[in-house]
Amino acid sequence: MSDHRLILRHFEGWLEKQQREVDTALVGRLLDLRGTYDDLEPTYWPSGSVEDLLLRRWSANDHVAPPDPEVLVAALEAWFKFLRNTGRMSARSAEVKALVKE
Repeated sequence: MSDHRLILRHFEGWLEKQQREVDTALVGRLLDLRGTYDDLEPTYWPSGSVEDLLLRRWSANDHVAPPDPEVLVAALEAWFKFLRNTGRMSARSAEVKALVKE
């Protein structure tokens, strides 16, 4: 089991409390890619990391069609807000707005 599965379960619980639905499986795939190829913690998102993940890692390593942009943005925005609002986001991470913009 990947080391980020526990935090994903917490994310799902947070989404329930927020009465939001996003593609948590997509977030899990993205975290798998980051963890496997970049060895980055799921709570650390420096500037440029979303762009790198989507343009370099996803296209090079995921043999599935890219996700719908709206679904992707909603999932990542929720993930970043979860991390920030629960105090889990690394202090070294970029601001949520900047990450979503990427």
